[in-house]
Amino acid sequence: MLGGLAWDRIGEARAERRMVRRSLWNIGFALVVFVQVVDSWLERQAGSLPTQIYSIDKLEAYPTLVGVVIRSYFELFGRERRILCFGMLMTFFSSFGQTFFISLFVPSWEKEFALGSGMYGTLYSLATLGSAFLMPFVGKWVDTLDLRKFSLFAALVMGSACIGMGVAQAAWHLLILLFLLRLSGQGLCGLIANTTMARRFHEGRGKALSISTLGFPLGEAIFPAFVVAILGVMTWRNASFLNGGMIFLVLVPLVFLLLSPTNLRKPPAHPDETSNIDSGEKEWTRAHVLRDWRFYALLPNFLMIPFAVTGLIFYQSRLAEFKGWTIETFAYAFVGFAVVRIVCSLGIGHSIDRFGARRLFPFVSLPLVIGIGFLMLFQSTWAAWAYLTLMGASMGVISAVGTALWAELYGVRHLGAIKSLGTSLGVFGTALSPALFGWILNADLSFHWILGGTILAAIVAAILSMGVCFEKREALAV
Repeated sequence: MLGGLAWDRIGEARAERRMVRRSLWNIGFALVVFVQVVDSWLERQAGSLPTQIYSIDKLEAYPTLVGVVIRSYFELFGRERRILCFGMLMTFFSSFGQTFFISLFVPSWEKEFALGSGMYGTLYSLATLGSAFLMPFVGKWVDTLDLRKFSLFAALVMGSACIGMGVAQAAWHLLILLFLLRLSGQGLCGLIANTTMARRFHEGRGKALSISTLGFPLGEAIFPAFVVAILGVMTWRNASFLNGGMIFLVLVPLVFLLLSPTNLRKPPAHPDETSNIDSGEKEWTRAHVLRDWRFYALLPNFLMIPFAVTGLIFYQSRLAEFKGWTIETFAYAFVGFAVVRIVCSLGIGHSIDRFGARRLFPFVSLPLVIGIGFLMLFQSTWAAWAYLTLMGASMGVISAVGTALWAELYGVRHLGAIKSLGTSLGVFGTALSPALFGWILNADLSFHWILGGTILAAIVAAILSMGVCFEKREALAV
């Protein structure tokens, strides 16, 4: 009897693994075909290729294309490895201020400071909103201050906040330290990396941004297991000291080594890096951008992905219950999310350099929309893999495409101030979506309202951005 049950469970496990492999293969094949169609359409828009769509029998040409793309990344990395490693290092260490990292310490903090979930949530929201409010004022310093000094400033603030966590004695201490972590980690580290890549590179800007943003998914893949492991052998206070020590002993010295005086504040290699050929303006300050209608037309599409992803992941347990799945189904499917996000983070750079961010930007939410559509239409657990895999694709491209778009439209001289404004608004959006989705669920409305509303909002945001991105360059002059 027991032997029969064991064999049944082994058979079920093998069947589930076969289903997962088949689902991943189908999703991958669909993505390749989708890339072919979009690639052909963009080529036709650029007028550089005949109008026919690639046929399926030409898929064998893709290994050659992939080889060319990979070689171009290696060539760029060989020429500019110091600055590229610096960008990836900053995005990797930004994990210390990200929600996924901080949330691992929450049970210890609630127990230590006698905080309920509601009280901690309030503290965390205040810290996040405070950092978002201050971000535009601090972020603009990346345009004026020495790069190495400003990077060290962000690293020292983040390291000091980690050390401070180890000696915190009251809830208000926690509030201040969370604010510093969110500002320096979530805000400044990513801003410094992306702004530096966009400012330094003209040819190869997309690939540079792809390499730089690779630190985000790498941090998400490495640090959770690391934190769980160290919390198993030491107290959370000692773990906080260790986190601070890693920043002071690894990040700070590497910033000194990678940012040598010879490549600090290096003049742009191309005149278009200090001017804006799309808009007809020599320089765009943040004040000019705030008076430009295009900024407000593009903003919804820029904010859509972080808004939707934060809210949907925040309520993933309720979503699993709504679909009749276990939470483990989503946990396993996050493997697809992480892998595809890394692949798309790298792959999108070549497309940015080939077509420009303006032509790609309206489509950044398309994988997410398709994934949510799978979630709404299908009840099988493979839909969870499709949903999270396609969500990972959108998450993998938005940072690089968004930064490159601001650089193309508004130039790079004041890019830090402009991007810090977008980052700040994005943080406000991520704070809003859990509250909005929670209100919908508390009103006893079906999860279909959230999923359908998200699809509708993403489509509207994409259409608004098309009005800017597909205008002729002459029409973009203001």
